[in-house]
Amino acid sequence: MHLIEEKDLNRMLDKDHFMILMNYSALSESQILLNEFMQTKASTVEKIRAMTEVKIHLHDVFDLHPQGAQHKLDLQEHIKFRDIPLDGIQFNSTTPLEVNQKQIEDDGPYDLVYVNLPWKLEQSPNTVEMVISETIKLWWWALAEGGVMIIPDYNKANIRRSTDAWVKAKNCNTEKYLNTNWDRPDLEEDHFMIALQKNGEI
Repeated sequence: MHLIEEKDLNRMLDKDHFMILMNYSALSESQILLNEFMQTKASTVEKIRAMTEVKIHLHDVFDLHPQGAQHKLDLQEHIKFRDIPLDGIQFNSTTPLEVNQKQIEDDGPYDLVYVNLPWKLEQSPNTVEMVISETIKLWWWALAEGGVMIIPDYNKANIRRSTDAWVKAKNCNTEKYLNTNWDRPDLEEDHFMIALQKNGEI
């Protein structure tokens, strides 16, 4: 796995930011981990499957919450409707506070992790940055050496702060994508998405 410069992305793959995930999915040689917290969609799975046959691990609330359980059932039906075999997809029930680390380790390695961080928590707004930091820490631990973690919503201040702190602590290589101020040269660049590569540190 290697980082892809924005100028080298194949923009023909999709019209929105999932184009970046598709570009990286094409490079995967082991397994892909997708964590979207009640936002996991069959369309995302379909985009990944169009690029690679590696196993896809979906981590979401699923069986840990009644709404999550229904979401899982709906998701499975939508995936089957798109003629995508379920045997290459693993459904894992995970929240920032309920994590089966042994199972995650046993299922690895993952050379690509896509994590949709919760930039706001209406029920506990004061803990959102802690959740963001702990989620990055969890999936970084699961990521194989040389693997890449993709984080959308990087233009949200709390996600950017936590991500930048992690990048500084780990001294890892990054690529940023989709400058939201592309039409405002008078403003600083404000990217929507960032990719971090695990550089082999202990």
